[in-house]
Amino acid sequence: MNQNNFWDFFLKHYRVTYIIVILVVIFGVISIWQMPKESSPEIDVPIAMVTTILPGANSRDVETLVTDPIEQKLLNMEDLDTFTSTSREGISVVVVQFDINTDGDEQVSKLRDKLANIANDLPSDAELPIIEKIRFTDQAILVMTMSGDYNSKELRDYAEIIETDVEKIPFVSRVDIVGAPAKEMKVEINKNKLDQYNLSIGQVVGAIRAANSSLPIGSIETGDEVFSLRLSGELKTIEDLRQVPVVSINNTPVVLQDLGLVEEFYSNNGSLSRLSVAGDKSEPAVTLYVYKSTGGDIIGIVDQVQTLVEELIGTSIPSDLDLAYIENWADMIKVDLYNLIFSGLQTVILVFLLLVLFLGWREALLASLVVPLTFFITFICLSYLDYTINFLTLFSLILALGILVDASIVVVESLYQNLGAGQTPEEAAHNTTQEFALPLISGTLTTVLVFLPMMLTSGIIGKFIKSIPVTITIVLFSSLFVSLGILTTLGARFLKSKHNTEYFSHVGIAKKMDTYSKVVKNKYLNILSDVLSDKIKQKNIYIGLVVAFILSISLPIIGLVSVNMFPASNYDTFYIDITNPIGTTLDETNESAKTLESILVQDERIDTFVMKIGGGATTPHTANFIIKINPDSKDQSLNLIDEYDKKLAGLFRGELVVRGLEDGPPQGSPVQINISGESIDDIEKLAGNYQQILGTIPGTQNIRLSSPESNGEFVLSVDRVKAKIYNVDPTIVAGLLRSAITGTTATVIKEGQTDIDVIVKYQIDTNKDSLGLAPSVTLDTIKGLTVATPSGSVPISMFTSVELTNSRSVIEHEDGKRQIKILSDVAEGFTAQGIIAEFNEARNKVSVAEDIVVDFGGEQEDINESFADMGKAMILGMFSIFALLVWQFRSFKQPIYVMTSIPLSLIGVLVGLFVVRQPLSFPGFIGVVALAGIVVNNAIILIDRINSDRDKGLSKIDAIKESAQSRLQPIFLTTITTVLGMLPLAISSETWGPLAYSIVFGLSFSTVLTLFLVPMLYNRFEK
Repeated sequence: MNQNNFWDFFLKHYRVTYIIVILVVIFGVISIWQMPKESSPEIDVPIAMVTTILPGANSRDVETLVTDPIEQKLLNMEDLDTFTSTSREGISVVVVQFDINTDGDEQVSKLRDKLANIANDLPSDAELPIIEKIRFTDQAILVMTMSGDYNSKELRDYAEIIETDVEKIPFVSRVDIVGAPAKEMKVEINKNKLDQYNLSIGQVVGAIRAANSSLPIGSIETGDEVFSLRLSGELKTIEDLRQVPVVSINNTPVVLQDLGLVEEFYSNNGSLSRLSVAGDKSEPAVTLYVYKSTGGDIIGIVDQVQTLVEELIGTSIPSDLDLAYIENWADMIKVDLYNLIFSGLQTVILVFLLLVLFLGWREALLASLVVPLTFFITFICLSYLDYTINFLTLFSLILALGILVDASIVVVESLYQNLGAGQTPEEAAHNTTQEFALPLISGTLTTVLVFLPMMLTSGIIGKFIKSIPVTITIVLFSSLFVSLGILTTLGARFLKSKHNTEYFSHVGIAKKMDTYSKVVKNKYLNILSDVLSDKIKQKNIYIGLVVAFILSISLPIIGLVSVNMFPASNYDTFYIDITNPIGTTLDETNESAKTLESILVQDERIDTFVMKIGGGATTPHTANFIIKINPDSKDQSLNLIDEYDKKLAGLFRGELVVRGLEDGPPQGSPVQINISGESIDDIEKLAGNYQQILGTIPGTQNIRLSSPESNGEFVLSVDRVKAKIYNVDPTIVAGLLRSAITGTTATVIKEGQTDIDVIVKYQIDTNKDSLGLAPSVTLDTIKGLTVATPSGSVPISMFTSVELTNSRSVIEHEDGKRQIKILSDVAEGFTAQGIIAEFNEARNKVSVAEDIVVDFGGEQEDINESFADMGKAMILGMFSIFALLVWQFRSFKQPIYVMTSIPLSLIGVLVGLFVVRQPLSFPGFIGVVALAGIVVNNAIILIDRINSDRDKGLSKIDAIKESAQSRLQPIFLTTITTVLGMLPLAISSETWGPLAYSIVFGLSFSTVLTLFLVPMLYNRFEK
């Protein structure tokens, strides 16, 4: 060895290299075992939600009385990005998003300070706003449902047993119970008896509150000791509540049960839930949602929960309960990990078999070591950086699988050639690092430089994908270290040195492949020589590439290649949502759900489903199904979704959506048109016109408004003159009606650890068998309600009138302005871009008021923003690559030869996606970015060899031919191993298929460019 370099350290101190390998394996396994596994990366996003309840108020009142005052407080906040609000019956939700680069916890603290005195601006009966930070990691990682031959109370008791024990497990943030009835104490006041004793409902509520009190009195000293003194008056049982005195008449107390019905009951909270297992008839069910906190390992948490539940069955809860795990994120993560391991093994096997054919089994075994060693180093680094194993880190590793073997193949192929030339193993290893260290480092840096600028992507998506460039950078540098430091050392110790003929005769199969390789090399050299000597052919090639490039980039524009951020994937779960017209009762929605249940139980492909109807007073018109597919079924979720979408079309009078589990970050509807303005009437009218226009455009599906019009509301108007005559305060009338219809929570009674609400209302419900929360009441009953006045009780009909008016169930704001969104799905074969283009052309005929703003959002906005940021990152990456190559080659022209293959590789990508009918998705675009770094590697090695041969005295044309011929085999091997490594992923995954196909087609096409276009350019423009 005539010259030392950095990598010779590992050659000379091979025992140290062995120790490094052993430590990498040990600590790599430990890191994989200890790293938290989760579905999405843990990111801190400064978003807060302000929730305020105003019982009994309609959406307009909530908007005026609650939402507007809160939004006014937000206007001057620092670091405020945007805020949106939703006002619906009884509740206001304001979502506040701060600058993405600020600290989320600090901003939420400032928001609490800003709204500290907001109660002074809200109605007296409004509850205090609840301010909480939105955490992306606060997700339900396990959904389990139980049913059986037990009543609702028993099911809830069993669910609470599980809840109590599960919440003790580390990193379980909470357990939510859904579908279980809540115990309440109901006081139904008979209005006639109330009038008989000349009482108001407010006096009844006051008496209950006063009776349920516990007050500290102080301390006393007695018997040389000090004792605290407390007055205890808490209500503990239903009997205590019945005996609460309200008033005393002639020294005779009138207690609560004298005024009406006082009883315990279980409220369904406006929702129902049922479970069907293995095709059996659905039974009432209770569902538990288990949530994790930051830093928790999903697989570990779920395993602990399932183990705990198994221990409880037969002891604390009965063994004949039907318990089903409907959603299990741990299983999904295990599948992703399995796919990664399987893809890695496939790549290792393919690399091994290919290199056995061309080089021999020792060289093949050596090159195959790069995959596990690189992954072990990567997991060690990620664990040190406090990263988690999630779908993005797994995605990055899958993406890197096809790239990381390139350096090892170049190194092993060089060792093979050097050993075949008669060099000793040590000389072969030294000369390999001497020749290829710089071009391999440069090639690695070019790939890293196209990924690192992705860290500059703005917004939530930027934080979300940050782990991709970090992980890939670690992988690539790790593979470079393994290839140049470890593989060369192991090669020097375990490969044999033989003269050329003896060596090739020894490797058997490799001898035959070498013969074939020589034939291919000679054929390639003849074709290249012919092209280099014929300027007309070169001109035709240039023109053909320009035309092909223009045609290929037009494919997404004209819709022949669709653009879809995250294509749907096959899972073992899918969903069906039924949304009946607003105003539909819970009983009617229940009948719709039973119709669908009868269809599902007859399908043998469906294993289990859980159904939830309603979700409170505002959503009795909705029903949601989570459906788990039978593991033995050959049908996957995408097939069943398509089948049921067609099968159920038109079966229900409301809107029905069959959908699958979405991959990637949350997305909006494919088509979303935002209409903002001050006047709700103006934007409603324009929204109606635009909705009609959208309905005429082919390809639109399920067109709807984000705030659909309700079935109306009855408005009681107070005649203030008549009210003054009777000396009636309108606020007292409002309180009376709210107590009569909605009821008033008078107090809370403690029963163990459970809080039980005491609800006071009038006996006016004519249909107590109804499932819904809203009472069945006639307008005559409401008009007949009386209010106490100085001159006696007066019916409210004496000073009020009733009118049925139009209303919105939901009123939305964005940055304080009212807004309505028009949403639409897109039929197969159409694109959102095409639909929006047609809509823009048609809407020009509709006049729009000056204060109304129309823009687009949803998936289209996501696509535009994400692709724009990724495009900027790619441009910055290419500029960085150019600068690096200028430094390496000390030339401005040679980097251009190398980089011409980057944009031209899009020909292969887009034509390939068109051929296999795959969309240009977010993963596909990541594949395009990856190509920018991959495709230049072969060109770098080729030009570096040409320059080296010219430095040795060869003429330009001879150097081009010799270098092209000598580099043909490593270029072919690196390309085919990358392509073969990506093919299993392309075939098996709907989500990552576009990524794999982008690399497969782009790299294949760019390899041809490298073998012909780079020599042509070098020959044409170099002196």
